[in-house]
Amino acid sequence: MEPPSIRARLGRALALWSTLWGLAVGGAIWAAATHEVNELLDDTLRSSAGLIAGFVASVPAEATTGEDPTGPHEEARFAWQLTDAQGELLLRSHAAPASPWRADAYAGFSDEGPWRIYGTPMPRGRMLYVGQTRAERREAGAEVGIDAVLAALAVGLLGQLWIRARVRSELHPLQDLSDRLARWNPDAEPASALGPPTRLELERVHASLEALASRLAARMASERA
Repeated sequence: MEPPSIRARLGRALALWSTLWGLAVGGAIWAAATHEVNELLDDTLRSSAGLIAGFVASVPAEATTGEDPTGPHEEARFAWQLTDAQGELLLRSHAAPASPWRADAYAGFSDEGPWRIYGTPMPRGRMLYVGQTRAERREAGAEVGIDAVLAALAVGLLGQLWIRARVRSELHPLQDLSDRLARWNPDAEPASALGPPTRLELERVHASLEALASRLAARMASERA
């Protein structure tokens, strides 16, 4: 049975460590990235509410059209509603539900069913709500998170390849010493024929080999005498 290989054992350990490191770093980046994405999307809702408020401010108090008077259009991943002081729906975009998101007047962020909404007070007790589907937000966060995890794993893989190359390079002196020992004849050559150690860790090995060679040479000389 062959003994285990140092290079193989180090390679497996590095592969395991690189994978665990990539997953851990990727998970941390995922959490941070999705948090930042949610904050960015919340800022977008707040900014959208400010823009739409200027448009709906001119809607008469008795208006009950229920739909955006501009007609159907492709909305930029959000919807909005305008309610009166009693919580009744006055105006909404085409992607918004036909029933009010909230029956009470609530300013700020809240989650209502599948929607993330932001409420802004309007004149005459009305409320403007701008919302985005939570599924869309999860999709945006997942895209950023997956990209972050893949990037972390890619960095871990590159690091593993680089470290494996360094391990192979650092183990080369051991192979070189083994080759020189295979060719070395202590009876015909002095111990110095092995050459100086190429690594600090090999100094004691060289010293032991030289001491062994000296004892062998002395013993052989004694037997010849």
